Amino acid sequence: MSTQGNARISQLLLLIIAAGICAFWYFGRTRPILVRHETHRNRRSSICTTCRGAGTCNCEACGGFGSVEAAKVCSKCKGTGKHRWRFNDSPDAPCQRCRGAGTIPTRVMCATCRGTGKTACKKCGGTGRVASTSRSSSTTVVIGFSAWERALRLFALPTDPNPCPQRNASGGYAIVTKYIELHSKKRRIDVQEWGTFKTNGPAWTMIASLQLRTSDGKVASRMMEFVVQNRKLTEGRLLE
Repeated sequence: MSTQGNARISQLLLLIIAAGICAFWYFGRTRPILVRHETHRNRRSSICTTCRGAGTCNCEACGGFGSVEAAKVCSKCKGTGKHRWRFNDSPDAPCQRCRGAGTIPTRVMCATCRGTGKTACKKCGGTGRVASTSRSSSTTVVIGFSAWERALRLFALPTDPNPCPQRNASGGYAIVTKYIELHSKKRRIDVQEWGTFKTNGPAWTMIASLQLRTSDGKVASRMMEFVVQNRKLTEGRLLE
């Protein structure tokens, strides 16, 4: 085969490959809308119920008095417990001051609280507040990756982390429709007029006109703003 023929075949192959890539991009650019269930860990702090926010409690060693019971050596018998008080007493007569014990009860400063009667609360560590963790779950609507984007990620190529929501064939937004479907179980909500998503800082926002139908058959019109950021519909709030 001639060189010219080989060149034509190569050009044809490149054309077919380019056409295939273009077709894959065109038909594979629709991003699916996914419902994601998320679990959140919520941290909060509250006033310690043990010390009531003071951070200190009565010292357990002294009961809050600042001193503890102790014994000191009897000054009369020098700790022997024996003392001759009268001339007719025997040398080993019991000491009348300590009653033969050799020590006398007294109170000394508490070494644990150093006489203050207070120590740091063990529950809060002296801060007056305690931390607690709770779990909550939520359901969100997110923009999934299209077939084209999955192919790019397969080859470690970058994709748009915050794309604008796509319109569907009827002119609406699938992500908003799915969001309304999830949050309108008690009353029917229909979109009367769609707006257009516009950039608002790091997010995309859109205001749509809605029609709300209550269980008693009443109909009310409201304006609602939807916020999409990082492929997630983060907020949908009614406007006054």
